[in-house]
Amino acid sequence: QLGQLEPALEGWIKVASSGDRKARARALYARAMALYDNKRASRLSTINALDALRFSWRGDAFEFTLLRQLGELQLAEGDADGGIESLHEAAVYFSDYPASKDVAKEAAESFANLYLGQKADDVSPVKALALYSEFQDLEPAGPRHDQIVRKLIDRLVSVDLLEQATALLDDQVKNHLSGREKARGATQLALLRLMNRQPDAALAALDIDVGSDIPSDLTRQRQELRARA
Repeated sequence: QLGQLEPALEGWIKVASSGDRKARARALYARAMALYDNKRASRLSTINALDALRFSWRGDAFEFTLLRQLGELQLAEGDADGGIESLHEAAVYFSDYPASKDVAKEAAESFANLYLGQKADDVSPVKALALYSEFQDLEPAGPRHDQIVRKLIDRLVSVDLLEQATALLDDQVKNHLSGREKARGATQLALLRLMNRQPDAALAALDIDVGSDIPSDLTRQRQELRARA
C-alpha cells in the first residue's frame, strides 16, 4: 500500500515458503495480483498463476475471490468457456455469499453474449452447443433464453446439424413456448424434420396443439408443410 513493491514481493515469497498452506495460498495470490496490477506480469501468466492455486486452499472466501478473479481475467483474455466455468463455480459453490448474486449475473451475461453478442459467430456451432448444454442453467426461462435458443438453432441448421437443432427446438415447443410463438416453433420443427427426411415426425409436429390464434400466413405455411409431408 505504500508503493514498496519489491519488499512486498519478498515478504510474500517468505510466507509462501512456510508450512502454513492457508497463508501460502493467500501470499501467492496476493503476489500474482500485485505483479499484474503493477504491469509486471501479463494477463495470461496471471491466469496461469491463479489457476495453479485453485486447489491450494478451498471452502472459504479465499476460494470464492480467487474463482471470481480468475473468471474475470479469463473472460478478458477471450477464454469464454473457462471464464464462465470459473464464475459459475464461484456462484454455485458459494451461493450463500452476498456477492454470489453479482457473480452469477456476470456469468449469465457472459453466457448470453456468446450467442447474442457481436462476436457470437466467432464460436463454432459445435462449441456453442456444448457450452449451452453445460451452462444453460445460467439463463432462466424467459425471452432472452428463447432468443439464445433461436440463434443456436439457426447456427446448427446452417452447418446441417439437424438432429441437434431439432432436439433443441422440440424441447422449446414442448416446455417453453406458448401462443403464436409455440405455433411458429412447431412449424419450424416440422420443417426441420422434413429437411432431415422424417415426414412422419414432421406430421407429428404439425399435430401439436398450438391453439387457434394462428396468423393466416402461418396457417398457409403449415398446410403446405403437411402436404409436402
